Amino acid sequence: ADRVIAQRDSEPASGARPTLGWGAQEIVQDDAGIFVPRDAAPGAYQIAVVVYNSQTMEDLKSAWGTLTPIGEVRVEP
Repeated sequence: ADRVIAQRDSEPASGARPTLGWGAQEIVQDDAGIFVPRDAAPGAYQIAVVVYNSQTMEDLKSAWGTLTPIGEVRVEP
């Protein structure tokens, strides 16, 4: 339904790898967890990454727009 049911904001790699130090085409691993609310309705939910400027709160665009899909989680009844 295009609404956020959970979100987690964090610096890349738990703050150890600020974007200013990234090289072109470099892959930065970030193991971040998120909790799905207990009252989430059953169904499939998209997992996406949004990168934004923390000073201006402006979402940065990728080839997919401002939301970069990375997977899906299914909530069972």
